[in-house]
Amino acid sequence: MNQKQQIIKKAFPLVILFSLIVMTPITGQERRSYTFNKQLIEYYIFSNMTTSYAKFPNHKAKFIIVDSTSTVHEYSKSNKINIAKEAGKQETLYYYFKLPKLRDEKQYLKFFEGFIEENYRKDFFDRNTVSLKFSNEKIPLDCESLGFLNTFLATLIVEENSELAHCKEAFVISGREEQKNLKTSVEYAHISYKASQQERNYFEAISQLKNWNKTFFLDISLGQHFIDSDYKTSFDEETLVDISETNSMWQINIGYMFSNTVGGLLDLGFMSSQERDINFSTLSGTGSGFGVFKAGLGVRYMPIIKKNWSVYSDLKGGALAVKAAGGTGGIGGTNATEKQEATNYLGISVGAIYRLGKGVFLKSNLEYTSSSFENRIGSISGFTGYTLNLGMGFSF
Repeated sequence: MNQKQQIIKKAFPLVILFSLIVMTPITGQERRSYTFNKQLIEYYIFSNMTTSYAKFPNHKAKFIIVDSTSTVHEYSKSNKINIAKEAGKQETLYYYFKLPKLRDEKQYLKFFEGFIEENYRKDFFDRNTVSLKFSNEKIPLDCESLGFLNTFLATLIVEENSELAHCKEAFVISGREEQKNLKTSVEYAHISYKASQQERNYFEAISQLKNWNKTFFLDISLGQHFIDSDYKTSFDEETLVDISETNSMWQINIGYMFSNTVGGLLDLGFMSSQERDINFSTLSGTGSGFGVFKAGLGVRYMPIIKKNWSVYSDLKGGALAVKAAGGTGGIGGTNATEKQEATNYLGISVGAIYRLGKGVFLKSNLEYTSSSFENRIGSISGFTGYTLNLGMGFSF
């Protein structure tokens, strides 16, 4: 046996093994979720095609509604054997799900349209041949709504005793007629492999930007704080400090999102002023400035998340301390005194976040803080007022 034959003999088992790995059909399933009308619908997608081949576009797609007596996972597993031959021949993607509980027929139509569109953006199946099958489940539709369904469904498969089986719509068929080849009333163009990959990457990027679930975040912003006029007092001649004239405030939020909509946070904030010369009337000297520090806990709620944009609201509370450092000079040569006050605060803010990427975002908000002191300090009797903030942050 020559050297070339020996190499071929040694490589042959590896070639066979590689072929088996590539050609063996997928028997596992992918678990997914879809949110509609604030309801989370968990479903499974199954295919007998190889993973690499399943990523090619324009396969057939079949959506199967699981009846109330079975779980989605159990039903999809029990149907693997029954559809193995069909999936291998027709290169079909199977989606198993349960119907959500919706208010009326109009909402169900929107659900079907959005659910199918969502999965098309992930799998790029042939939209001209999509079928929907009800499995012993009451259908929340009537004959009048079927024309709309036919714009994105080629086949609606129902039980023989279903009321919809008697509608005068060619695309509605009973289970025994499932091999019937039908088309949607609207013709959709096929997508190329290159275009589908570009769209898939874009969709995945957008999905990541919309995902806040189980992420940490840190943001820093600079704001202009405006003391409410009811909490401003006369100039503090004891401390030579006027807090109401200094309004640049730093804000730091550190938090964790428990879901896409709700999270907790640590709220930090501070502002300060440097010493300044005071010289008017009988008052002269140098004020040493002041510092304001607040620290608290809060909750974040995100009711709106659209692509890069998120609208949020924070509710937070904690401790707030102010210190006027005193200075030199004063009335009749008396030195300015040092003062400090501590109290609690409650804050609420409404703002928007724009994600530049998965890990970086810009933010802005309007915050209202309520807090009053037992004694006036630095020409204010409380830190109550509005803050307009701009900043940036990181999520990971």
